[in-house]
Amino acid sequence: IFNAYTGTFEEFAYSEQKYEYCFNRDKVMRKLKYQLKKSRLQLLKVTKLDLRYDAYMKRASRLTPVWKAQVIVKKDCCNEYYLNIVMNTGGQIIGGLGDLDESVTHHNNQKIVYMESFETGMAEDWELEPGWVVKPLTDNHVLVGSHHQWASYQQGTDWTNYTFQVSLNLLRGGIHLNYRISESGRYFLGVREKEVYLIKESPWGSFFDLARVDTNFSLNTWYDVKILGKAGHLKIYIDGELLIDYTDPDPILQGSIALETLDQSEAYVDGITIIQGGGHIF
Repeated sequence: IFNAYTGTFEEFAYSEQKYEYCFNRDKVMRKLKYQLKKSRLQLLKVTKLDLRYDAYMKRASRLTPVWKAQVIVKKDCCNEYYLNIVMNTGGQIIGGLGDLDESVTHHNNQKIVYMESFETGMAEDWELEPGWVVKPLTDNHVLVGSHHQWASYQQGTDWTNYTFQVSLNLLRGGIHLNYRISESGRYFLGVREKEVYLIKESPWGSFFDLARVDTNFSLNTWYDVKILGKAGHLKIYIDGELLIDYTDPDPILQGSIALETLDQSEAYVDGITIIQGGGHIF
């Protein structure tokens, strides 16, 4: 069976490799560490390891689960990198290493300044309005937001060129992912089932519609969202696909992050990562 979304012969590859279906987390961890070592990568930390249904597979009516891991690795005994690794149910890496190869070849200035997976059951340094709470979900914890309420990170006001990466599961309605939020204003990425939009509010109370893209996302499905900024150049990726590429001639240059669910909305948020040096993707 050829999967047009991933470009692979899914069932043929699986049957030819004859791997053992692996649903044991410890065994998957061992396989992950071994494969990274073969790629000359030292595994420093695993911040997240979940068995999830891949969004692209779901769109193709293929309910094939994959392991998704968020890891910190070291290469060549010096540079540390953050990666989103995807493994099939046999524990074999099928995605994520290519991103590191590109960044190592051209850029060596990444620095992870913040990571949060809410596994302690708390949202430390976050100000949560009513409607936002950390809740257990299967074998991990997520930050859950509902109705028109805010969750604001209380640090990072001096962040400039950075990547805001987050795993998002929209159950209903919409959510705003706020970027470079400060006294002078904010950018926010609006995510709805049928639309993604980028808006600038600066000064507060003055809104400027920067970009809109029609989408066809599935509700109750996890997506990896990235907002990347270098000065006024902003890029938006969802599941690795570039959806928005916009340059603001009068940009907001620094600020922190915040989450804002909208009226009649509910969303799960997990795996928040801030990588300083957002210019590495340009």
